Amino acid sequence: MHVITQPTTQQLDKFYTAQPWVPVQQTPPWYRFQTAGLNKEAYQIAVTDADRILISGMYTIEHTHLNTKFAYFPRGPVIDHALYDASAELQDGLKLLTQQVFANHSEISFIRIEPALPNTVDNQNKLRDIGYKALPANIQVQRSWVVGLFTDKDMGMEEKLAFMRQHGMKSNVKGKIRKAHRSGVQIEDYIGDIEKTKEFLELLHRTAARQEFPLFPDDYYLQQAKILGETQNMKIYMAYYEGKLMAGAMVAIFGKRAWYLHGASNARERKNNIQIPRYLHWRIMNDMVGLGVTQYDMLGVNSEEKMIPSHPNYGFSQFKRSFGGREEVYVLPHDIVRGGVLNRVKHGVEYLRHWIRKKKYHLDY
Repeated sequence: MHVITQPTTQQLDKFYTAQPWVPVQQTPPWYRFQTAGLNKEAYQIAVTDADRILISGMYTIEHTHLNTKFAYFPRGPVIDHALYDASAELQDGLKLLTQQVFANHSEISFIRIEPALPNTVDNQNKLRDIGYKALPANIQVQRSWVVGLFTDKDMGMEEKLAFMRQHGMKSNVKGKIRKAHRSGVQIEDYIGDIEKTKEFLELLHRTAARQEFPLFPDDYYLQQAKILGETQNMKIYMAYYEGKLMAGAMVAIFGKRAWYLHGASNARERKNNIQIPRYLHWRIMNDMVGLGVTQYDMLGVNSEEKMIPSHPNYGFSQFKRSFGGREEVYVLPHDIVRGGVLNRVKHGVEYLRHWIRKKKYHLDY
């Protein structure tokens, strides 16, 4: 095995094509978003064996609240799915990658990885055995809800609904989609349209204030829409009813999978008992099939045992689960700390901060 500190686009494309799916946060368009859009210090790296990539990763240099620097792989690194059951090879590759990142950046105190490995005891042990320790809370979503889509874009609406019903869609959802379809709800989509992104952001701010969830600065969403839009890796969807914007979504696309990254809705989204956000996502799924997407990742949901009405995350979890699909649960973020007492003390403060964040925002997903 050896390390490539700057793999080519051709090398990465070959590797990605061989995988069932690749997290959008690890793709070249996301790398451009981080560097050109957010002006972050970011790098790409790969571990290879006989010209075959085994592990690839995009990481940024981040700062903790104590201004400690660390390397962060958002939803990465990407591990060849053929290695999931090959413990020794997987661990050797991760150890080599870790050593190289520490060698490249003497200023960092720790490395944070967040691979899309299934959350099994075996995978937790693989990371622990090479020196990584799990954080108490997720950064990216740990428990995703993934909807498998019908593959024939030319199917009629009733055939599509029947397919979704056979794959877990709740029985009452079909009627709600039909009603919204008949009601005159207008769905529009845009690629890289900054003015429409600003319109979406106005709705997003009102939604965040109503539902009390944190937001990134506006420029984060604007740059994401612009840069991922330039490569056709993001679309913005807007739902209008009687001339008013009622709901919106920013959807990232890469290969066979799409991600519902950001959503917003009007406080009166169920005007005339029409569930507009539900119809919006139904239309998004239809559009994704036309783009060759087979999996729609709606991101975070509560676990089945926490699907109780009193839980703060019950509403959106129930909404996502109503379309049918499956859970994908990944290992938590894991950190490995560079040697030294001061580094370990600083990381202890970081660990405590994430424990508090988990309690504050009910991060059960």
